[in-house]
Amino acid sequence: MITQETLFEQAPSPDEPTTSLAEARRAREEEARQDVLQRMKEERAGWLEKMRTELAALYQLRVTEWGLKEAYVTADDARNLMRSYPQRFGLPAGASTNTLGALFLGKEWHAKDGYTTGGRAIAGHTSTTPGSRGNDLVRWEYVGERARKSA
Repeated sequence: MITQETLFEQAPSPDEPTTSLAEARRAREEEARQDVLQRMKEERAGWLEKMRTELAALYQLRVTEWGLKEAYVTADDARNLMRSYPQRFGLPAGASTNTLGALFLGKEWHAKDGYTTGGRAIAGHTSTTPGSRGNDLVRWEYVGERARKSA
C-alpha cells in the first residue's frame, strides 16, 4: 500500500541531480554544438587575420607602385585572392561570404577620400566580381601596425 510517507521516500531529493536519458543527450549535443561553434569562430579569426595581412601587403605594394594618394584595396581584392588561391584563402567551412564584411573593421583600415559619412560607397568605383551586379565599392587604405613595420 502506498502511503504519503512512502511517496516522499521514493521522490528524489531536491539536492540530487535527476537527468533523463533525453536530457543527457541534449546536454551532450549542446556541448558538441558549442565546440563546433568555437572551432568555427577560431578558424574564421585565423582566416580574417591571414586575409588582412595579405590585403595590407597588397596595399603596401600599391603604395609603392601607384603612390600613397592613389593606393587602395577593396572587397574585390579579397574575392580575387579567394578565387586565385582557394587552398590558402578559401573561406573556412561553414563561413559565408558575409565574413568578408569583417575584413575592414577596426582602426587599422580607413575608407579613402570620397567615402561619405552616410555610409555610401564611392560612386563610379564598382565591383567587378561576377554576380555582384556592379555594386559600388569602398576603397580602403591600411594604416595599422603592419604598415609601420614594413616602412
